[in-house]
Order: sequence, then C-alpha cells, then structure tokens
Amino acid sequence: APDFIQVAALKAVNDETSMNFVKATTEEYRKRRDFVVKRLNEIGLPSNLPEGAYYAFSDVSSYRMDSLGFAKFLLKVAKVLCVPGISFGKDWDSYVRFSFADVPQSDLSEAMDRIEKVIKRM
Repeated sequence: APDFIQVAALKAVNDETSMNFVKATTEEYRKRRDFVVKRLNEIGLPSNLPEGAYYAFSDVSSYRMDSLGFAKFLLKVAKVLCVPGISFGKDWDSYVRFSFADVPQSDLSEAMDRIEKVIKRM
C-alpha cells in the first residue's frame, strides 16, 4: 500500500477514539454472543461458543429434520431466520446458523423467546 495509506492506517489504529470504539463494539458483540449461545443451549439447540465469529451454529439433529427443513420450519412457525448448515457443505446438514451481528438485544431476546416457544411444542 502507498505510504500515505499506511500512515493513515497507523494513525487510526493508534487513535484513542478509534480504540474506544473497537473496545465498546467488541464488548457489545461478546454480550450478544454469550446471550445467544446460553439461550440456544437452554432451549435445546446445542451450540458451541464461537471465538471470533458473529454467529452461532446449533445442532438440530435431535429434531429429525435436516438443516433446510429446520430453517424453513423456524421461519414459517417462529418467524425467525437462520441459515441452513447445508449451505456450508454436507457435513453441516445437521446444523443451522444464527447471526447476532448488528441485531439489537431486544430483537435477540424476542427471537430466542419465539424459538423456545416453538421448540417446546415439538
């Protein structure tokens, strides 16, 4: 990269305002991640804690549906969108992916409540 871009990038990285923004954003995403993974596990959708991603993969194999069937079911009944794992290859067909990036906490709470209500009826 040209020198002036490198200088600007270094200034941005070393700028206190930029660093405060990064810290605040990282903390907010950590809170969302912890909330979503905890709720998914409590609901009965086993999920591992992602270490750097803005989404959680949940195992849906115990619901006797493939990932596409489960994703369609959840969208139709709970009005919650998730990505079927088959989109990431056949090894992921018993998983669905939930994103928690740029989703307000209130929306995450509502989505988890809707999912829980549907899962309890299964």
